[in-house]
Amino acid sequence: MECSETRELLDAWLDRELSPELAEGIEQHLESCPDCAEESASLGRLAASLEAMPPIQAPTRLAGQTLKAFRRELNRPGLRDWWRGLSLAMRGAACGAALAGMVFGIVIGSTLASSLDGSSAVSYIQFLYDTGGILP
Repeated sequence: MECSETRELLDAWLDRELSPELAEGIEQHLESCPDCAEESASLGRLAASLEAMPPIQAPTRLAGQTLKAFRRELNRPGLRDWWRGLSLAMRGAACGAALAGMVFGIVIGSTLASSLDGSSAVSYIQFLYDTGGILP
């Protein structure tokens, strides 16, 4: 197995999503390739760090503020008509994409913040939520 193929499959290998044959090929490659072994170790450490993060509690007023902001924007001319023209499935997809983007931003932001200053990024984000610093 070549490095490019191994690196492409590392995430799936770490998540134990590969067939036994593919997993064995990756393991053999990792034993003989220090660069890919380091990449695998790095991804493993990242996954362990993400798993170790405590859950973030959203403030109780977040849902109300979000709904109020959404309704305010929905009442703008054009946007309301666009939204109403979407099927229920497309509305669900749009909301799901927005939620996925927010979760991705929190995870990546937490990881980046902790790597920049060495402090706990989770406590920083928790502090912002608790103080209402994210939504004015």
